[in-house]
Amino acid sequence: RRSASSKLAALRGRWQDGAASRALSHPPERPAGYAGSIQLSATRRAERAMTLLGRALHVLERGKAHDTDKRAAVACSMYAQGVKALQVLMRLKSLKRYHSMLNERLAEYSLRVAELEASLREGSDSICVSFEDAVSCGDLCVSLADESSSAIEYELLVDGASWMHRAVNLAAAERRRERASVCRAMMQEVLDRAEASKLFGAVQLEPYGVLGERSTLSRGVQRVGGSPTQGTAIVDPAGLHFIQQHGPAAAGGASGAVYAYIGLSAFPETVRDTIRATGDACYHQYATAAGAPVHCIHVVGPDLAVGEYTRQTAAAALAKAYEAVFIAFAATGLRSLRLAPISSGIFAGPFASQAPALAAAAIKIALRRLPRATRSRLQKERTIHMCIFAEGAFSRFVAAGFNPSEAEASLRAAEEQAARQAKKKAILLRWAKLAEQGMDVLENTAASAVQAAWRGKPQVATIPLSPPSKKRLARDGFALKQIVPRERAVWKALRALLQTDSAQLGRGRDVTSSSDYDSLRLARAWQIVHPLGWTRYVAGLATVKAEMERIRKGAGRGGMPGVKALPTKTAAAATKLAKGLAEDANETLLLHGTSPSVLLSLISNGLNERFSGSNAGTAFGDGIYLAEDAGKTDQYVQKDPRFDPSDELHKRLYGASCSHPSAVYYLLVVRVALGLPVRTTTMGRAATSMDDRSLKVFPVTFRELATVPSVSPPANYHSLVAEIGGSLGRFREFITFHGEYVYPEYLVAYQRFKGSSLVR
Repeated sequence: RRSASSKLAALRGRWQDGAASRALSHPPERPAGYAGSIQLSATRRAERAMTLLGRALHVLERGKAHDTDKRAAVACSMYAQGVKALQVLMRLKSLKRYHSMLNERLAEYSLRVAELEASLREGSDSICVSFEDAVSCGDLCVSLADESSSAIEYELLVDGASWMHRAVNLAAAERRRERASVCRAMMQEVLDRAEASKLFGAVQLEPYGVLGERSTLSRGVQRVGGSPTQGTAIVDPAGLHFIQQHGPAAAGGASGAVYAYIGLSAFPETVRDTIRATGDACYHQYATAAGAPVHCIHVVGPDLAVGEYTRQTAAAALAKAYEAVFIAFAATGLRSLRLAPISSGIFAGPFASQAPALAAAAIKIALRRLPRATRSRLQKERTIHMCIFAEGAFSRFVAAGFNPSEAEASLRAAEEQAARQAKKKAILLRWAKLAEQGMDVLENTAASAVQAAWRGKPQVATIPLSPPSKKRLARDGFALKQIVPRERAVWKALRALLQTDSAQLGRGRDVTSSSDYDSLRLARAWQIVHPLGWTRYVAGLATVKAEMERIRKGAGRGGMPGVKALPTKTAAAATKLAKGLAEDANETLLLHGTSPSVLLSLISNGLNERFSGSNAGTAFGDGIYLAEDAGKTDQYVQKDPRFDPSDELHKRLYGASCSHPSAVYYLLVVRVALGLPVRTTTMGRAATSMDDRSLKVFPVTFRELATVPSVSPPANYHSLVAEIGGSLGRFREFITFHGEYVYPEYLVAYQRFKGSSLVR
């Protein structure tokens, strides 16, 4: 009995070996001038990791012993805890060289856990675990919690408390009161840690200071969050000498900004009387010049630049300050707290680089020290925001274990969108400047071809747009001009593109939905205005024209199939929809069917060969698939059933002047420079040209076509035409492998009909 009591006393002593030591059980290197070194710290980390590994393996061995004795419930429980421990230890760099062994153990015992769980469901025994096993598993869980991230620390602590609860019940059943008392105290301590860990996980990391502003990387100040509301308390990380001697006018940094916001000229008497030493905090309500109330909690943290602090003593001193803040906040009855890092900046001294981890450890200690009633009130009724003023420091606090708030995610998304728009605008300006200068920077044949192509094309910018569309163009980089039926020539040409053989509709291996219909009818149409996409296409067209000229010269008198204009079914409509088609580049209009989920991306970014195969595979290479018959594109479309006011696509297509017709499908009418096509009737990487069976269509990669024979320097075929016959039975397909050879010019929304009835 004395031996068991001694073991429990030692175990409890290890758990209570200083709050700061527990929270910082795995400290990084200490600053210069203090005891210890980088090598010593690394050695300690390795020693601790090996100790934990030994405990985990001991628990697994105990489980194996129970398994041998046919006690399935006990073995399964201990195996499961040991497996969870190994999963945590796999994340430690100190045990990297043992990963193969750990993986083997994980696989072995995970399989055995599954087998035992299956047998237990079939009615196997459920013998209670022994007292020693319960204590060992509880100790392992708590020790692992010290090495774990905040995300799983709470789960491990709850497991540890559960094991200690078993130990309490076992000791009570054996009438070992001393054992039960010690285990009950240990269980309560672990529960306190678990509650503190859960509350720490609820602290939201905000990308702005307590006043709603942040310092950007360009050293400017940007308003990101709102000003403090009436139900919000803000923290002033004050200096003791400012409160007691110099006054608010002499303060700078975060405190100076708070005092300027409040308009504080002198500290109230209650603040000076309450705050007399490091770690003291005091709440006071102020009012701005406009009369708005400001709830402020002044707190004095330790000056870590003065005195010989270790990480443990620094964390303990910081924890005292954070604890005072939480107690003062809980007493106010306010709903929200904007917390700032205490003892940061010049007060961090040699711990400046470790400030985020130090703050996280100190807050955990402070939360654990709070009375349970205060902790419960903070968890259920209050929200705590850790506010980071400096933009560059935010990621370090995330790495320390703080959870970013939704505001940070929204801000990051807005910044990424702004960066994309700025990049688009810069490219547009660059190309506009080149156009104004007559493209003098471009030289040789390609430059001449670009200039010729540019002069021959209608400028996208000259298309008349309504004021809302102009705003869209400035914001998104593109706009959609609605085509109405009174524009008879364009409307009639688009309607003609939807004419197809009714017997072929809804058939084929690529059909995405099965329904009975016999015609496609035009419902809505838009012209796409995309200056950047147009500029990119004109440059690609110029490249095709220049290479076609070289190919014609290399072909000699005999000529070459495809060098002349390539006839398509869309040719008649193309003359009415697209002016100035370049016959010497085999430029024409073709169709591309798509789904509502990706349509906005296609309009904004253009068709991209790198996303080929995402809808219907890549039978003829990793390219952009086009068709001349709407019956073919209809196989790949997906229905847009109804108007959704929150949908970004619908916001740009529909509104007061253009209603959603319901049950529509979308296809793009695109300009494409087919150039010199190679024709085939066979699928796959082994496809050969139907004009020259010895010519492999894809000699190197599925993303690039073969080079044209007898042309020097080498030039590749520009497109692939999959002709009817062989692999194809009804429709030709056209594939190009360069996005700059394609420009979406019109968007068509159509409906499926059976006779005169709309198919929904």
